[in-house]
Amino acid sequence: MAREPTQPLRVQSPLTGEERKRKPAEKLNPEQLRFTEWELADMKNLARLFRTPRAVKRFVNTYRLVRVSVPPAELASFEGTAKDPGGYRMALVLLAIVSGYPNLAPRFLQQLRDQSRVASGKSTWSKFLDHCIALAAEEQARAQLDQAKTRAGATAKEQAASTTRKSPTRRMRKVAARDIAYYWQEWIQLCERLREISSDDYLPGDLSGFYDLVPRIARFSFSANMMPE
Repeated sequence: MAREPTQPLRVQSPLTGEERKRKPAEKLNPEQLRFTEWELADMKNLARLFRTPRAVKRFVNTYRLVRVSVPPAELASFEGTAKDPGGYRMALVLLAIVSGYPNLAPRFLQQLRDQSRVASGKSTWSKFLDHCIALAAEEQARAQLDQAKTRAGATAKEQAASTTRKSPTRRMRKVAARDIAYYWQEWIQLCERLREISSDDYLPGDLSGFYDLVPRIARFSFSANMMPE
């Protein structure tokens, strides 16, 4: 069964340099830097999303930033308990995607935000992953069709040149085709790994809670390209 929707997860966005100058320094609560046992267990559960030690380090350090940005009055709700985990799971999953698959994260997070905008209890995490896998199949088919059209429209000059040496244009098309194929292979891999580590009872049944969270988590990614519009 899907989990009941949690309270909207509020994470304060990182301040800009100018905002830091204007805002008086706040005393840091050391407790917010410590992970609970169930948080650590969930972090280990996400391990298969990371392919390098650097990605793991980035994930842990960024999650600390997210954690200390939670208003103190909402920390208990954010953490939850071992039997009833809080909203932190949503943040962990998004950060794992950003850290483990940085090339895919901008589009993936945008898809999630688009789906969460119209969710209203009609979509679950599992259905969202189904949507993403179907999207990859559509994009792969479109790319293959475009490649076929391009090959069919090759000029006679290119065809003649290919008998003696590889045309630079043809070579560039092959490289682009490989890049596109690899992108969507990684996309499907991400979806399958997310499906393996999660289920409908792992995250809130209603995706709408991700709508405000996605852009806030994206700001912690240290990349302007991560920001969904």
